[in-house]
Amino acid sequence: MTNLLRSILVLVICLGLTACSQTPSPLSETSSPSQPEQHSSPYLSITTTTPHGTNLYFTYQLDTKTLQQVAETPDSAQYPLGAIDLKNEVLFYAERDANGSDQLVKLDLKTKQKEALTSELFAINSIIPTGDKVILATAEQEKDVVQLASYDLGTKKLTFWMKPEDNDTSVRSLSYNPFTRKLYATQYSFAEVSKNMEKANETQADDVVAATHRVIEYDLNGTSLREVYKAQEVVPSFSVSKDTALALIRSAPMVHKHRENFLQDLQSGKKEKLDLPELGKIEEICLSFDKQGFYFAGTLQNPPKHLAPVEGALNGLYYYDFASRSITLLFSKPDAYINNFVLLDGPSAALQ
Repeated sequence: MTNLLRSILVLVICLGLTACSQTPSPLSETSSPSQPEQHSSPYLSITTTTPHGTNLYFTYQLDTKTLQQVAETPDSAQYPLGAIDLKNEVLFYAERDANGSDQLVKLDLKTKQKEALTSELFAINSIIPTGDKVILATAEQEKDVVQLASYDLGTKKLTFWMKPEDNDTSVRSLSYNPFTRKLYATQYSFAEVSKNMEKANETQADDVVAATHRVIEYDLNGTSLREVYKAQEVVPSFSVSKDTALALIRSAPMVHKHRENFLQDLQSGKKEKLDLPELGKIEEICLSFDKQGFYFAGTLQNPPKHLAPVEGALNGLYYYDFASRSITLLFSKPDAYINNFVLLDGPSAALQ
């Protein structure tokens, strides 16, 4: 076991962190959509797609390790995406409009009433409900870059966080720490990406050098607080622990190179590659808030029977434990593909 990982595990034990410390166990979901129960713990909101033209939305409670199917919508967006807000008992999701663009839509889980919240968007890459606002990584119809924006549920106003004249800064990924209520946006220069692609074409290179990516911490008002990570890498995923001391980074130095997974101490700057030959294709990955492991949606390389998704499932939701180096299959569903998930907070924890 490496020194950084060993120190992390010792720190977890010394601090007596108990949340999410028990080994997760496989789950079976309810047979039909139902109203989510009221919980006061962090949870994963999961979006899956079926070959029947529908999206299914689930919650996975981290304290009770229970899964529940909450809603179902037609699959129409360019990228299937949704987030269940347990505090407000609504589902926010992307839906294609008559012009072929994706808009933010709200579905009331009690009344089943649907309301389109936006009309000016083209695509949505991230949806993060935070109580009175919904934070988005989204592209406008008139811009090529992906921006940060917030939709205020009280005023029903969409606000873009980037300056109107900024046509260069683009968001690769967005994550949320529900304990500190801070956001982590991985950003890069659209012009730098274009320049690197042109150079690769000119030299007939086999791959393209990654643009410099920066991870910026934001508050929920759109204020940039600090830069927490910077590297000339493609960074499709960046998540932090509850205390923001540790980050799980998925990155690669070249655009088409295989992504590797790293742990980085955000205080010392020490970065360590994780040796994970068991992992196959990864759709989403997220550090557990207690630093004991991580959750991921994807596949495994030659999995044993007990870790293989159920027959007909295209991938699964897993938990990897750092101490035991063991993997647990949490959820898979026949004829369903897990597109993404997001870590959110339950009703009573929303303002902690």
